[in-house]
Amino acid sequence: MFVGRELGVRSKDPACYEDGRIQYARLARTVLFKRGLDRVVQEARNYRVALMCAEKDPIDCHRTILVGRELLRRGTDVAHILADGRLEPHDETVDRLLARLGMAEPNLFFSRVELIEQAYAAQAARIAYVDEGASGETVDLQS
Repeated sequence: MFVGRELGVRSKDPACYEDGRIQYARLARTVLFKRGLDRVVQEARNYRVALMCAEKDPIDCHRTILVGRELLRRGTDVAHILADGRLEPHDETVDRLLARLGMAEPNLFFSRVELIEQAYAAQAARIAYVDEGASGETVDLQS
């Protein structure tokens, strides 16, 4: 099944962009994204589900820092398929991300949860889709 429209990062919703760059937190709050997650969770009750994308390393893909993250929040187990075919639990992927960003634990100033949030934000800034045609307007989704 195709869920690129729901879970992809090239949203047609201008409220999901800031200065042309997709904002993952905004995207995660959209009805369309939540509907896509609902579909994945529902299918996972009956089938083994694999979400595919073009990135070789899951660290470089929005599936890790957006989709996987939100699925975990819903209580769904997440593992990533590596290039050599091995399955890597999401926690191990996060550990690799922390190490890549030089944010490995222990840390005197931040908890593991805080470090992970910082790592997700840093990686999102690095890999987020940029729509050159987006208006750049900032919209408050809470209203």
